[in-house]
Amino acid sequence: MTRTKIEEPVKAPKRPSDDVKREREIGKFLSNSGLGKTGLMKVFENFEERDTKNFNQTTIKKVLTKWADTYLKNLNAKGIYLYGPPGVGKTHLICAVVNRLIRKHLAFAYFLKIGDIPRNDQTVLDELCDPGLYPVLVLDDLGSEKLTERMLEILFRIVDSRMWRCGPTLFTSNLSLDELSSRIDSSEFAWSGWGQRLSGRLRESCHILFLEGLDARKGM
Repeated sequence: MTRTKIEEPVKAPKRPSDDVKREREIGKFLSNSGLGKTGLMKVFENFEERDTKNFNQTTIKKVLTKWADTYLKNLNAKGIYLYGPPGVGKTHLICAVVNRLIRKHLAFAYFLKIGDIPRNDQTVLDELCDPGLYPVLVLDDLGSEKLTERMLEILFRIVDSRMWRCGPTLFTSNLSLDELSSRIDSSEFAWSGWGQRLSGRLRESCHILFLEGLDARKGM
């Protein structure tokens, strides 16, 4: 008598665990964050505090960490204008905010150098103004390059649009807002009042933070 071979039931493919899904999302967000290889390595944990006397860097690091950790609880959060002398770690800390938002809270943030903002691509400019596409936008090194009238128009539109649509924008700069305003209004655009208009919007939409300390570049 021939025995009938009993086929084993086909096993359903394993569904990825929540942890695997989360890691995939984190990887996708990081690859689209604009940080690049260098920026991806800049986190709060490896920020070297070189200001040991008045603890300014320690305080600012704590403020930025708290901002990142409470962002999802306060989606109407104001942005940040982080300024100070060159080499004190502004870009490192603002990259750390992006990394923490994505890695710990799965909240998308996008990093962009001011000089890399496309002047003539209207589609991209519209997207940068949209918090639905860029919930948190980071613009690095404001004032480092000559600000043309076109760039001033673009910056004002980005800041203004995102403020009214509750999309926080984070800036770094070597200039205080008063210095930024004076530099713009003492240029060929003095007639336009762009300096006061832009700095006014930044004051309205951002927490103003001053970072000081030793210049890490001089110690290299």
